[in-house]
Amino acid sequence: GCNVVFVAEAAGQILGMIDGTFDSDLDHELFDGFPVPDAPHAFITRMHVHESVRSQGVGTGLIWRFAGEAVARRCTFIGGSIDHSSDPGPRRVFFKKCGFDVSPCDNIGGLPDTVRSAISSL
Repeated sequence: GCNVVFVAEAAGQILGMIDGTFDSDLDHELFDGFPVPDAPHAFITRMHVHESVRSQGVGTGLIWRFAGEAVARRCTFIGGSIDHSSDPGPRRVFFKKCGFDVSPCDNIGGLPDTVRSAISSL
């Protein structure tokens, strides 16, 4: 698939990044319980925001940009999985704030327009 990376930077410093694909057909069993429309789907492969700028809108900006790309590419759904390399609690809160549903096994999913709407109302 086509992997796309978006980077947030200021004054020559990289503050965060998100990457993923926009031509996926997500496994409906993994996203059981989510309202997954027909493909194409977008999938967030990886996201990182530098600790020093968390809670400053960098992460929501990256999600906004990713969701905008999903809309531009006519994706009907954005999926992903929460990273468990450290406490996933704050990540769950972040993705819910961005308009995603979070499953008990920490998959995330949302409709691109719902995500953009949630972020624009923050």
